[in-house]
Parts: sequence; C-alpha cells; structure tokens
Amino acid sequence: SFSKPRLDTGDKYALVYDTDGTGYCLYTTVTRVFSGKTDEKIEDGCVSRDGHYALMTRSEDAKLAVTVYDSDFRSLTKYYKDRYVLDIALEAEGREIAIVSADASASGISCEVMLGKVGTEESTVITLDGLMPVSAGYADDGTLLLLCDGALVGISDGKTAWQKELSGVAPVCFDMSG
Repeated sequence: SFSKPRLDTGDKYALVYDTDGTGYCLYTTVTRVFSGKTDEKIEDGCVSRDGHYALMTRSEDAKLAVTVYDSDFRSLTKYYKDRYVLDIALEAEGREIAIVSADASASGISCEVMLGKVGTEESTVITLDGLMPVSAGYADDGTLLLLCDGALVGISDGKTAWQKELSGVAPVCFDMSG
C-alpha cells in the first residue's frame, strides 16, 4: 500500500509509485508483474507505450536523478539534474526521454528541456526563456508537447517546431493523449 500513490499508463504496463516513499509496481491488465524499491524517495515517474519506464528520485550526487528502465525491468540509463525538475516523459518506444526543469534568476524564469537518447549519454538541451513548464508528454508522431504557463510548445528533432501562445490565460486543467 502507498501513502501517496500516482499512476502512469502505457500500452504494456501501468506504473504505480509512491510519491512519499520508495516503492513502485508495474501491472498488466491482469496482474502485478514487478515490484521494486528505489534508494531515495520517488518524485515522479512515467511509462512509455512499449513498457520502458523512468523514475525520478532525490540524489546525493545532484538534486535529482532520473533512471530509465527497459520493459524487462533492467536499468538502462541514469541522468542527473541540478535544476528543479517539474516533469519527465518517455517517447512511445522508449528511445528518448524528456527531462523538463525550470530556473528562476534575476533575469527571469527559464525552462530547460533535456532530450536524452536512452541507453547512451547523448542529450540535447533546449532553453525557453520566460516560460514556466507545467507538464510534458509525447504525441504519437514523436513530437514532445510541452505545456507552459504562457504557451504550448511542440519540440521535434531536437528543436522547437512550433509555439502556440496562450494569450494571458493560465492552464488549470489539461490532458495529453495521442
């Protein structure tokens, strides 16, 4: 049992994790197929359509660590972030992970999107000045949809493909799906 359970679903697995603890489980439509524990408290998690999943935890080496696992529950890659991470998302086939963070400084707010190639240390970083990220998710075509406080941004092939301004309205509720 989890004190603060969260759920994320893909086609193969549903990931349930405890945001106030270290436990997590993966389920099919029939049964629980895996239970695991992390060394530190889980902050966020996501699962791709094919069953890859990622967990974000606190880390001694940096503020946060994001570990990506394959659909057979083996650790593939670990990323460390010193910024405040607001969301993580996996591409449908688990080949790319987006780690979305924010930074506030005297010059203002900026959003950083790190796109990591899962299984390698390769990554691309995109910075969006003046936007505070809210949530991220991948569309079926592989475009990363990034919801921010002032815009919806589409990121494709490692760069900003389009940006739709929200014109002074702040999102209160949202849903990202295919």
